[in-house]
Formats: sequence, C-alpha cells, structure tokens
Amino acid sequence: MRETWRTIEDWLAKHAPHLLLRLRPGASEADLAEAEVAVHSTLPPELTEHFRIHDGEDEDEAWLLGSHSLLPLSAVVHTGAMRASCSRVAPTARSALWMRCRRNSLRCSGSSKWIPFAYDGSGGYLHVDVSPGAAGTIGQVIQTTSDGEYRYVAPSLRAFFETFVLHLEAGAFEVFDGGLEPRAGDNHWWEHEARGGAA
Repeated sequence: MRETWRTIEDWLAKHAPHLLLRLRPGASEADLAEAEVAVHSTLPPELTEHFRIHDGEDEDEAWLLGSHSLLPLSAVVHTGAMRASCSRVAPTARSALWMRCRRNSLRCSGSSKWIPFAYDGSGGYLHVDVSPGAAGTIGQVIQTTSDGEYRYVAPSLRAFFETFVLHLEAGAFEVFDGGLEPRAGDNHWWEHEARGGAA
C-alpha cells in the first residue's frame, strides 16, 4: 500500500498539488483501535495500512477518487455506531432510525460487515468487506448507492488503488472544480480499462 500511495502522491504533486495538501496525516494507533471497537471487527491489514498513511481527506472534500472522497476514521466510527443502532431495529419497522440507515446505505442486516473508506456525497459509499459470502473474499471492495443498490468493485483495497494508479498514469482523470474527474465522465471508472488524454 505504501508504494502505491507513493505513486499517487507523486502524481498529485505534479498535477494537483492542492489535492495532495488536502490529504490528512496518518491515523494513530489509538484511532485505529477506537475504530475497531466501533465496527466490532479487526480492520483488514490493507485498510489499516491505508489509514496509517492518510486518514482520509480534509473537510473540503477533495474528491480524490473522482466520484468519491476518502473518509477519515472518525467517519468509520460514526457509521459503525449507526450500524449497531440499525441492527437493533426490526427490518419491517419504518421508524425514522431505520429509514436513516437506508438513506446512508448501511448494511443493517448485521450478517456482513462492510467498512466504509470513501463517500460519494449523496449517500453512497465504497466499503471493504470483512465478512463476505461464500463466493466472496475477505477484503473485497463493495460499492453501495443511496437507493440501496450495491455492486462488486475490486478483489482487494490494494487492487482498487492499483487500478486508480493505472487510470491516473493513463491520463484518465483531469482536475475539475477543485477535485479529480474522470475524463470520460464515468463515475464507475474502475470497471473499464485505463485510458484517457494526456497525463
């Protein structure tokens, strides 16, 4: 993860230094321990390493990933607490809490643990799955949307960021309105071969 992040940082320093400045310093071991308590799970090694390098983006929402901005661990703690509250509400109950859980795209069933690391600004997240089904793998990346849909994104967090690097180096992103935006306008850039304009 560190080598991959070093490549991302080098690209940002050359093409978007203001975005590099918006990346937060790495999280402390105390912060990581608090997050594990909140989500009732040990964080996968790649996710732990990710947060040790950069604890998300600052409050200005740099939109580093084009369609998503990186979350700090404090947001992981918050969504972990919300998920715990959701699990105590019957799925058939149309309470204000349950509807808020649905809007936040939290996995309220309690049977699978998805830990968010990026947010799209409208109720959708990118998660690391720490308790997949029989066909999945621990650490796979899942996308959820504001309307409750979800899709498989990548086999691991490392693979996700390596794909991001390929798109950066291929010139598939441009700096727009303070953040990065896919040149093709496709917010699901990870589903396509890396290609674009001049890097």
